[in-house]
Amino acid sequence: MKKLIGLFICIVVITGCGNKINKYEKIMEEYSSKYYLEHMNKNAEIFEITISLLKKASVTDGYDMSKLKKCEDSSLTKIYIDQTTKEILKYEHNLKCK
Repeated sequence: MKKLIGLFICIVVITGCGNKINKYEKIMEEYSSKYYLEHMNKNAEIFEITISLLKKASVTDGYDMSKLKKCEDSSLTKIYIDQTTKEILKYEHNLKCK
C-alpha cells in the first residue's frame, strides 16, 4: 500500500510540473509569434526570441510579462520560418522556469 501511495505522489508531482512548463511554452509561442510578425524583417530561417527581448518590447506591444515572471530572462523560444511563405513552421523552447 505504501508503494502505491508513493507511486501516486510521484505521478502527481511529475504531471503537475509538466503542465506548468507547457503553460509557459504556450505563452511564449503566442508572444514570440507576435514579436516575430511585428519586429522581425530579416531573411533568416530561425529566430531566437528571449524573455529579455519580450520585456523590452512589452512597453509598446503590451505583453503581460507577469505570466512569465517565474522564468529566467535568458529563456527563449526558437521560431523556424518557411522562407518562401514566411509562415512559422515550428517552435523549439528552451525555458528555465521555476
